Amino acid sequence: MTYYDQENQFLRQRLQKEIPILTALIQNLYQELDRKFHLNGAKIPVTFGFETDSLGSYTRQSAHEKEHFHFSLLFVAYGVNNPLSKEDRIDLFKHEYAHYMQYNMRIPEKYKWQAGTHGSAWKYCCSLIGAAPTPYYKAGEALLDHNYDKVLKSRIHDKTVPIRDTYQRQQKAQKQKDEVVVNRKFLEVMHWKENPIGRQVRNNDEILGTIVGVTEDFRSSNPIFVPEEPVVFQYRSDFGGCIQVKLKEPFDENLKKLNEDVKNIWPDGDLNFVSETRATELQISTVVDFRSVALMATITILFVTLMGLIGYINDEMQRRSKEIAIRKVNGAEASSILLLLSKDIFWTSMPAVCIGTLGAWYLGALWTDQFSETAEFPIYYYILIAFVSLLFIIGCVVIKTWRIANDNPVNSIKSE
Repeated sequence: MTYYDQENQFLRQRLQKEIPILTALIQNLYQELDRKFHLNGAKIPVTFGFETDSLGSYTRQSAHEKEHFHFSLLFVAYGVNNPLSKEDRIDLFKHEYAHYMQYNMRIPEKYKWQAGTHGSAWKYCCSLIGAAPTPYYKAGEALLDHNYDKVLKSRIHDKTVPIRDTYQRQQKAQKQKDEVVVNRKFLEVMHWKENPIGRQVRNNDEILGTIVGVTEDFRSSNPIFVPEEPVVFQYRSDFGGCIQVKLKEPFDENLKKLNEDVKNIWPDGDLNFVSETRATELQISTVVDFRSVALMATITILFVTLMGLIGYINDEMQRRSKEIAIRKVNGAEASSILLLLSKDIFWTSMPAVCIGTLGAWYLGALWTDQFSETAEFPIYYYILIAFVSLLFIIGCVVIKTWRIANDNPVNSIKSE
């Protein structure tokens, strides 16, 4: 072992003796900050090492590491050559506590414009506790007068982590936030059809923004039930409650893979992507199901009614066959017999057809009233259907009566 190695080992043994003192100093400082911000930083373990390239660090809880603070004795200990001043040492401890704060307390949205270990959220935490907001700590930082307002708006250049500099985009977003786009329905409601560009849109006393564009009308909600409504589009930089993903072909395979990946990443989550077509189908599924059931019920009722009509005509012809024969013997023409029977059945079926037509019109109006847009079906269509129904009934009577009216009346009299 060389003299240098012996000296280095002796130094480390001497510095390790300072660990209880430094630990107590750090915990007392963190307890004061915990009381002020209602946190638990003093309960986090503090470890020490002999790193030559790092003064301190804060490590979050993960699957591989436990949460802890760590400091290099070669910088924070008292027994080293050129030790840190009391102010710099305390400031360094605050520096790492600010890292703890940025992950364990609520950060206002306006201080989240730049991500990263030493991003805007961390600098905001430094401003709260008076720590030096510099990524690479230098001796004497604690003695400087830091302009936090300026620092919080300045870019950082921390090469140790990926930095997403969104400050410029935030400034642009603020400008976009003051701009709105409206649809033509909105202009119609507001009576702003002429020269709408540049008008201010207000919500009570709040100014939502200035109109910079106009879109055509469209349904912004369920397209079946909700009519076209006035719409105002505003810029939002936060999550709006819906995630939309554009997939490449083959669409079905990529959608399946997307849901599998989401399930693997977030096994306990309830996040499932569906296609826009499928989402629309789910919205109208109850309508389609009811329509199918109603169509089947209508066809069934139609056949049952037809069977009843044929049975009624058969029974009527059987009951009046002798009357028809006697009329023919007395010289009645077949046409007059057809007219007589048709007229009787016409006046019998007329009230039923009228009541059925009115009922169909009323129920149809109730059904279509729930939709935002429907095909026109005026009242004269129902009248036409009623007229066709009566013609159908008369046609059935004529076909059935024609044979009896032209038959030998003797056969009908004999059968009685």
